[in-house]
Amino acid sequence: MKKALLTLTSLLMSLGLAAQVITFYTPQTVRVQKAAAGQAPVRKYNFVVTTQPEAVKVKTTTKGDFVTYASSALVVTVNTRTQQVSFADAKGRALVAEGAMSLTPIAEGPDQGSYRVRQSWALADDEPLYGVGLLQNGKMSQRGEKRLMTQSNLEDFANVFQSVKGYGIFWDNYSPTELDSRSGLTLESQVGEGVDYYFMYGGSADGVIRELRHLTGRSPMLPLWTYGFHQSRERYKSQEELLEVVDTYRRLGVPLDGIIQDWQYWGSNYNWNAMEFLNENFQGAQRMIDQVHQKYHAHMSISIWASFGPFTKGYKQMEELQVFSQMVSLSIEYRSPAKFEEKVVVETKLVSYDGNQMEIAYRIYDKTTGEDRAIAKSKHCFMNYSGIPISMKRIYPELETKFFEFK
Repeated sequence: MKKALLTLTSLLMSLGLAAQVITFYTPQTVRVQKAAAGQAPVRKYNFVVTTQPEAVKVKTTTKGDFVTYASSALVVTVNTRTQQVSFADAKGRALVAEGAMSLTPIAEGPDQGSYRVRQSWALADDEPLYGVGLLQNGKMSQRGEKRLMTQSNLEDFANVFQSVKGYGIFWDNYSPTELDSRSGLTLESQVGEGVDYYFMYGGSADGVIRELRHLTGRSPMLPLWTYGFHQSRERYKSQEELLEVVDTYRRLGVPLDGIIQDWQYWGSNYNWNAMEFLNENFQGAQRMIDQVHQKYHAHMSISIWASFGPFTKGYKQMEELQVFSQMVSLSIEYRSPAKFEEKVVVETKLVSYDGNQMEIAYRIYDKTTGEDRAIAKSKHCFMNYSGIPISMKRIYPELETKFFEFK
């Protein structure tokens, strides 16, 4: 048995069909990355984790097919034959172990060259699983669930899971991910470069949250009024109804910081998400908003949606051209984090245009300091409503000069 006391942040191993990196960020937090054979598990960007790994003292032990990395709080064991990782506390008490992992190549489409990423963990039969986000199933423990984790009108998902054993897992993938907790825990993301997750051992829920906050950085406080009470219902059908509700709260002396106007302030569904007060019951919308602000000293939120009705300005502009720009690729390089209270500028530039395709460059930077937050490039082709690629130069020659004006 070989023992060594190491101060390190990353250990790289070639393990059969895949490469694997184990990185101690703190004595309690470990990052696990796995990539396909011949590829190093390197992440070019990260929109969530802002901290860098600490110089953690780690003792390495090798015995047969097992390599163990032990910090002052955590023992990580890698089976070099199966490539599976298991976790225990400093006293050797088992916490959780990996199950099967797979990286399925994506052979076609915009995600060609990436993988469908799947990782499982073996949970105890009676082990509750908390976290996941805001769900409408009325359950605290999310064991026994199988669902696709995508943001929706009623549910908001977060790839963070906690166990009563005092550990948590942050699955660092931004694509739609299927959760299956019926037998253990399995996560399968539609697109990724490889497995990438953080194992956090805090000993308790508070401890796990402490480790997560260390990874993601300081959470700036939102304005004080956002933490107050905000009145909402399925929708208010007129400006009079909304103002009456605010007035009643003030007359009764019940604290109220804001009121939310939900859908159909735009009128019929043909004007869906017009982002205009076109409903005849909101003809004095500006007066209504001014009263909420100035008379009642409250705030107001107005909902918007991710689609446009056929009578809206945005829809008509696209329809008149009978053409849309289809994104075929996107690359982004993350430079530094932005905070809630900061203002950023998104600067765009048309890099190239040949009548058939165009490339756009983006620079996102802090308005005050000029520090870059991210840079990106996207490539687009032009298509008609039938999905057939078209040449703008041939079909809309009058628009040619418009594109060159942006260069």
